[in-house]
Amino acid sequence: MAATSYDFLGIPRKTQVRAARLFITALVFAVGVLTIVPFIWTISTSFKREVDVFSFPIQWIPPVFTTQPYERVLGVGSLISASRSVPFWKAYLNSITVTLPGVIGPLITSTLAGYAFARLRFPGKQAVFLLYLGTMIIPEQVLMVPRFMIANWMGIYNTHWALILPYMITAYGVFLIRQACLTIPQDLFDAAQIDGAGHLRRVWTVVVPSIGPQLSALSLILFIWRWNDYSTPLVMINRSEKFTVPLTLAAFIETHSEVNYPAIMAATVLATIPLMILFVFINKYFVQSVVSSGVKG
Repeated sequence: MAATSYDFLGIPRKTQVRAARLFITALVFAVGVLTIVPFIWTISTSFKREVDVFSFPIQWIPPVFTTQPYERVLGVGSLISASRSVPFWKAYLNSITVTLPGVIGPLITSTLAGYAFARLRFPGKQAVFLLYLGTMIIPEQVLMVPRFMIANWMGIYNTHWALILPYMITAYGVFLIRQACLTIPQDLFDAAQIDGAGHLRRVWTVVVPSIGPQLSALSLILFIWRWNDYSTPLVMINRSEKFTVPLTLAAFIETHSEVNYPAIMAATVLATIPLMILFVFINKYFVQSVVSSGVKG
């Protein structure tokens, strides 16, 4: 019989390991509960009457179930004041208009640049790559004024192009795809070259099929960034008919002394639906892509 290993206060090592795992599990569970409770409250409030929102103790199940907040948000009425009328569906459409190019464009440029940094040889490649990554440390707020000046000079201020063009390239996406390309066996690229494939064809036939998880995870990250972006539209857009969802919600709060919380919560729930749908289909690829991004350097 193997001797029992004792370490701390005479407690067997197996007992210590089990206790540590139990503690970590309980801690993660507690953090998860604290994270999800606000969202549960948001959903519950979106089906309440205004008089029931701040009742104490909290009524997680609405005492009077009503869909009036959703009817107000999705109806012909506006979330903002009459002088700045913006139906929520219009803000929703604006967010989709900005987000889709903000995902597809960076996916294309990140794939091409990531392949180039991983597989092509050119002078100063490592220096250029490090310089490129260095742009990630620049705070987003520092770039707001230059972007505003450039957008005004180009004549795209107060248009959705001012929210799309600056984000066609992302350093994080290039880094993620570059790391993924380094894990692809060189034999696949050699075989494609023997078959007469050029660089674009190698990207399409070798890189894209091999890094599906990384592309899926990057799509999720880009979608979240663009859909939830508030600061850039705040600077670039001042016409209410061009407002995205975050701006519309903020404008409603700012222009009303008494906020209709059920309507705001209903709009918030509707705004998170695209994120939840995308996450359901892509979440299994997220951890895999993050782990594999550090395999080679």
